[in-house]
Amino acid sequence: MSSPLFTVRIARIDVRVHPSWLLIALLVTVSFWTRFSLEVSAGVAAPMAVTAAVLFFASVLVHELAHALEARHRGVEVHRITLFLFGGAAEMDSDIRRPRDEFALTAVGPFASFVLAAAFGLIATYAGQAGIEVVGQVAGLLGWVNLALGVFNLLPGAPLDGGRILRSVVWAATGDRQRATRVAAATGQVLGFGLIAAGVLQFFLIPAGLIGGIWFVVLGWFLAAAARNEVVQARIQDALGELTLGDLVTERPLPEVDPAAPVPELAARLRHSDTDAVQSRAADGATRVLRVEDVADAARGGDRDRTAWELGEPLDELQAVPADARLADRISLLAGDAPIVVTAASETGPVLGVLTPQQLQRIATRALRFGYPPADADEGHLPSRDDDAELAEGGRR
Repeated sequence: MSSPLFTVRIARIDVRVHPSWLLIALLVTVSFWTRFSLEVSAGVAAPMAVTAAVLFFASVLVHELAHALEARHRGVEVHRITLFLFGGAAEMDSDIRRPRDEFALTAVGPFASFVLAAAFGLIATYAGQAGIEVVGQVAGLLGWVNLALGVFNLLPGAPLDGGRILRSVVWAATGDRQRATRVAAATGQVLGFGLIAAGVLQFFLIPAGLIGGIWFVVLGWFLAAAARNEVVQARIQDALGELTLGDLVTERPLPEVDPAAPVPELAARLRHSDTDAVQSRAADGATRVLRVEDVADAARGGDRDRTAWELGEPLDELQAVPADARLADRISLLAGDAPIVVTAASETGPVLGVLTPQQLQRIATRALRFGYPPADADEGHLPSRDDDAELAEGGRR
């Protein structure tokens, strides 16, 4: 996963801007400038286009924040929203357990877009009556854009909001979430292939339709691929069952080291240790986590004078997950790029181990192929960590 351009925090939710967002930001601004240039001079159209583009992306953010805040209200924690090429996505750190919750937290996104459409429409109306044409044109365009955003998201195909609403309805009617996911994904693929076909037809039937056709094809391909991914993700969640993060580490906290211990002392202690990480706790209870590879790099490099506390990463800045969290509920961890710290009881409890997204991806792949725990394991027990090569790399044995 690419590193974000920047991250801001709103209502305790990280809002990350993906590098691909730059492309859509440029295209949207140019599109708005072209539209405004038909009615005002190019010099006036430029600031109008920039203002409209900023408000458009603010509208997308409001849409995603509506999802996130309603999810939080229903006990589904969301720590991150990502703005990228095709809009935005709220990434949930736990799974939705009831169809009515999925319906509510999904429907609130298009509802927010419709509210924004109405608000911008009112601004455009009153600005027009007051003779403020520039404001009226910008607000009027944003009103239509938000209306289109809400309607498009209600199309019944995953991963659009309409697809998730469809899934919640089928889930409630059948009681079978897997079946509901397959139905929503199938309609998403049909929608995606339909957009691709529309784009191809636009190439040949509409003069000067090349750019629009390309966008239809790209958007259709994205929807079809994302719908397919919905099915794969649902199968992984089903295969992982009740497996928790705590099942992948020991029940004992990581060994502790003195915060003042220098790098040479740490290296000597860890050289023959079977642990892949240690923790350092200050007198006030603050905790930092040190990975063995970081200590080794410091010992080989020029950081030998640093202490354990200076070398460690603060627990509250790491991706900390309680040991009782089901991996199926934290499937987004597989797509991350940072180590996962497994803690006891709560996200601020003693550290039990450190895992990497790559390890979790291999465990998920194994579960998808063979089920988890394996058929030859003792009932109710996971295989010994000593025999699990997938965990030896970054977890604890």
